[in-house]
Amino acid sequence: MSKVSGVEACYEAFDRLKQGKPTLEKFIGITSDKITASVVSQEAGFDSGYLKKKRPSHQGIITLIEKYRCESKSTTLSKAEVIRREKQKTVKYKEKLELTQNLLEQALAREILLVSKLRDLESLLQKSSLSSKGGQHT
Repeated sequence: MSKVSGVEACYEAFDRLKQGKPTLEKFIGITSDKITASVVSQEAGFDSGYLKKKRPSHQGIITLIEKYRCESKSTTLSKAEVIRREKQKTVKYKEKLELTQNLLEQALAREILLVSKLRDLESLLQKSSLSSKGGQHT
């Protein structure tokens, strides 16, 4: 019965993709003509080759995907929708960039602190070494 639940997961993934609400980040903003059996399989949590035309239980979903792709060629997204999706992508990338910059700044601050401590310890070690040599007369 795992085939049924796998196919059901693919139907749910297909619906999410059609609505423009995928769970996988790499499919956010995907255009309808790019929705394939491979994409649906991945969105459902399987590898890209999960859906096969030769499997009888998969033929229904594959037919729907192909039909949707053919229909979508004649009904493309409005410019407003394309712009909205691109803006969403831009916001996400800006957030990632900010996070990465903050992490970089924190790492550099730690490194500067460590270099300063290392210099202090080397200086202390050198002074300690000199004072112990100075105190010994042979």
